[in-house]
Amino acid sequence: MIAVIFVLLLLLGAFTVLVSARPANVQSWWLVDSGGHMDWGGSTRYQAEFNFAVTVWNAHRPNVIRQVRWNTMTDVMLRDFTDRSANAPIAQVWRRSVFVYGALNAGRLEFNIPMMDSISQNARRMTTLHELGHVLGVDHIPGNNVMQPNLPAVPITVLTTADRAAANRAWNYHR
Repeated sequence: MIAVIFVLLLLLGAFTVLVSARPANVQSWWLVDSGGHMDWGGSTRYQAEFNFAVTVWNAHRPNVIRQVRWNTMTDVMLRDFTDRSANAPIAQVWRRSVFVYGALNAGRLEFNIPMMDSISQNARRMTTLHELGHVLGVDHIPGNNVMQPNLPAVPITVLTTADRAAANRAWNYHR
């Protein structure tokens, strides 16, 4: 009995070490494929803001985010939705988790039309930059950053040093 408890404690300790090994501000998941790309499909009425965010993130790590082509699989589908409830998100990312016909389905990046329409263009740009950061494996970062958990009064539309460092940690962790 003591040997069993000892083994369980060792396993629990190893699990704790594995869990704590993830770097700061890095999610346990991302939607970048094994080739190092995040191929997106679908459409949104906020395509201009999405294209802006793609340009900003690709300036940091070139050609990671790209539109799906005939010879690539879709990693993330864009779509819009409507939710007018009190706790409605401005946008949300759903990671892939279901096998459909033997293949892992795409994640989703969704924009809430009533919420997105109620904020400024710079706020929409920051929201899109933020959500793409999650797609790339970056978690929330405290402080005045794109990846801060809340939309500030003055939106940030450039990646900060902290945003770029977290993106690099996510890349190194997941690759």
